[in-house]
Amino acid sequence: MTEENWLYQESTSKPDIADVFREYDEYRRRKGYLARVCMSFSCTLQSRTQSSITYPDVAKQVMKSKRIQATLDTCARQDCPKEATTFSLDNEEEFEDPKQLPEKLAFHMKRANHLLSKMKAGISLSLLKLTSWVLHRVLRYFLSTVQVHKGQMEMVQKAAESSHPLIFLPHHRSHLDYVVVTFILYNYGIKVPHVAAGDNLMIPVFGSFMRGLGGYFIRRKLDKVEGKKDLLYRAVLHTYMQELLRAGQNMEFFIEGGRTRSGKAAAPKGGLLSVVIDSYMDGLLEDAYIIPVSINYEKILDGTFFIREQMGEQKIKETFWGALKAVWRVLMSHYGNIRVDFAQPFSLKEYLQSAQYTNMEARKENLESRRNSFSRARRSSGKLRPSGSLTSLYGTDVVVEDQRQTVKDLAQHVVYTFVNSSTIMCTTMLAFLLVTKHRKGARLEELVQSFEWLKEEITFRGRDVGFVGRAPTVIQYAADVLGDNVVKKYSVPADDSLAGSEDSIGTELMYFEPVTCLPDVFELRYYASGAISVFLMESIIATTVYGVASDDLDIRHISTTDVFVSHDEVMEKAQRLCALLQYEFLFVPPCTSLGTELSSAMDKLITYEILREEESSLHSAYTDSREMQWAKRFASSLKMQEYSSDEEEEEEVAFKKLQVLLDEPDCYNRFNFLLTVLAPYIESYWIVVQSLTRLLKEDMPENEFLGTIHQIALDRVEDGVAEFAESVSMECLKNAIKALQSIKVLEIYYDTKTVEFTKTVSLCDKYREEERLNDFIDFIEDCRM
Repeated sequence: MTEENWLYQESTSKPDIADVFREYDEYRRRKGYLARVCMSFSCTLQSRTQSSITYPDVAKQVMKSKRIQATLDTCARQDCPKEATTFSLDNEEEFEDPKQLPEKLAFHMKRANHLLSKMKAGISLSLLKLTSWVLHRVLRYFLSTVQVHKGQMEMVQKAAESSHPLIFLPHHRSHLDYVVVTFILYNYGIKVPHVAAGDNLMIPVFGSFMRGLGGYFIRRKLDKVEGKKDLLYRAVLHTYMQELLRAGQNMEFFIEGGRTRSGKAAAPKGGLLSVVIDSYMDGLLEDAYIIPVSINYEKILDGTFFIREQMGEQKIKETFWGALKAVWRVLMSHYGNIRVDFAQPFSLKEYLQSAQYTNMEARKENLESRRNSFSRARRSSGKLRPSGSLTSLYGTDVVVEDQRQTVKDLAQHVVYTFVNSSTIMCTTMLAFLLVTKHRKGARLEELVQSFEWLKEEITFRGRDVGFVGRAPTVIQYAADVLGDNVVKKYSVPADDSLAGSEDSIGTELMYFEPVTCLPDVFELRYYASGAISVFLMESIIATTVYGVASDDLDIRHISTTDVFVSHDEVMEKAQRLCALLQYEFLFVPPCTSLGTELSSAMDKLITYEILREEESSLHSAYTDSREMQWAKRFASSLKMQEYSSDEEEEEEVAFKKLQVLLDEPDCYNRFNFLLTVLAPYIESYWIVVQSLTRLLKEDMPENEFLGTIHQIALDRVEDGVAEFAESVSMECLKNAIKALQSIKVLEIYYDTKTVEFTKTVSLCDKYREEERLNDFIDFIEDCRM
């Protein structure tokens, strides 16, 4: 280890941060010689608080449950051959052959036992002890520290003292996530969780190892046959999880499904979370504590695998030998520090009670709104034509929809929490600066100024950074951890103006250049993605302002021209942009209004003096003006104010204008920085939107359409016309198609004319008009840098 790295390691200790390795060493040191040299004694000491914890096998309770018995009966009856009996010429009835029912029941019972045996975990205290001892030694080969916040661990320990299960929901970045969370909880004397793992990890040796540490294996795809639900498998999984919760066992699963391919949080999936909510609703669970977890790496262990997938290649299937090679590669590398943040535990019971009250209030508000609309219709036409039954709002279908919405809201709340409470590591900060402010590279002196500025901005917004120490040392350390395939370091001759500066060595200066060519740029972007959430809303406003004023702004030069934009137009287009990027980012928690957060972000840009708010008065005679139309439309969408075109009396309407101020270097640089935060995503989406014109002639199979778009993106990079090489990201292109489907620009259907039903992409009727489609394309085009 170099002297600089040694200095960095020593400087990582903070009063409120604990290193699990160091705490273990100090405990053993206090216990004397035997604890330091005797493996078995050491394991016993480490599990001092685990001896009273039990991990029961719930297999028998699962197979005896009413859900399983009912599902077995249903599956058996579905498999029995049907016989027809004619009671009359016009009436025919079918019934199962009762002779084969016992045989079918026995078959499905055997299958249920097989599914459960492959799925269930088998936690072994002996294996936990041994694994903890081994990990304390093996992890140190490639990790410097495993850091936790002392206050956070005290909260988790306090929650663990209750009789209620703890539900750990981490941000999924790496296969090491499973191990790290269990390792930390075990060392703090907390009952280790049963961890949901994909069955792709059920490989020889490693599968058995994970099962002994609490892993239970579930299919990546619950139903093997497309369009046909595997009722028995779903019942076994659902019941197994419920019985674990009923037994008071802690649980851990990844609400995003698979590991993130981009470094950002993926859209949450509510399947497993709905089982926890169902358990509470069914009275099997008195309460549970939900704990979002953020795991932050200085260097990701398996990030290089995602580069292939971002380039459109198929995912490589996990194998035993592949796992061995991966382990060896990890042991021969250095991955720096890990910081694990546990968000404040919150009660599932209290959350659901609050959600139930909110849903009830929303239904009342909806009911009142409909009543008012009916009253207005009666007054205007003298007739009442209701569109539906008012009492249906309280029907069973609405209750089911409410619960589905509750699961979705809770999932989004968890994701928003662990994203916005995550610690920003030094490698993330360096990568973020290199893809935004210093994409063409920078001297160490320039990077130090930007690094200190970025650290101040992050901490000012209430986020923590995972390091302390002098910026030059931290930057060089971060570049070493990232490696030459991400950041290149070399010396350059010093300018006369910089001769004798602190970072110069003789007549040379250290220069850092990011690797922005394919495919390595995806690894750089992966690390940079961790800091986007800090500036996300401000970047949305800046991008929208630029889109509205793109004809008048030249962001290549500091502008002294007076440029004005409509406040309402910016706000409406900002909401449209958020809707388009809904599968890339979670902008606000479910309990918060998007409009409120956007207004807050706009206020920040006003504080930075990038924007100046002015208010003018528009007379109703000018209602045909572009500004007035935007004001009307925006106010109507937020239900802020109703405008009437046939009012007899003229009135004055307050209209807010925003002046864009880019005449000062600080304002200009900040505005450009905010634009570059989202610019690669805007370029990817623009490529997809431009390609929609192909669908005006005929519909296309989804795979063919996606392949065409990806090839266009690759050609743009190869021809040197792409501003951002990472715009070819396959994940981003797929997200764009999903978003366009969500906002009713595209529709996807199965073409029944083909031999195999082909998933086909089509424009919605509204956008089959070329003029309307071009307007939508222009909206994205204007937002591009």
